[in-house]
Amino acid sequence: MKAKILILIFSLIGFSFSLYLYLNRSDSSFCAFSGCNYVLTSEFSKTLGFDNSILGIFYFLIVGILNYLNKEKFLKILSIAGAIFALYLIFVMLFILKEICYYCLIVDLSAIIIFVLSYDFRKYFQKIFRS
Repeated sequence: MKAKILILIFSLIGFSFSLYLYLNRSDSSFCAFSGCNYVLTSEFSKTLGFDNSILGIFYFLIVGILNYLNKEKFLKILSIAGAIFALYLIFVMLFILKEICYYCLIVDLSAIIIFVLSYDFRKYFQKIFRS
């Protein structure tokens, strides 16, 4: 039950920050940190022609709905895709662009945390350490 509530909280956090990034994408003064504008205007800010913040809005909205409807199988599949995409975007920020957008990082970490919460890794660790 705690995991469901935490997934809901992190989906709301990710949704809120994605929406904030989308609404302020054309305003270069919205971020107090230097890397935001560079990251948000780079060639990596869009995927398949869609702004990454739009993808984040839909991702976190769907995650919240799936979590509410107890669709664990679909939530797990979607959370894997979200975590992989978030890790890719973090890699791009750190090693290709060499700039960090902290708002984007909050969105990416929310997706990774949702992945971790959607799988009960305690079961796997207990099986490993018991044998």
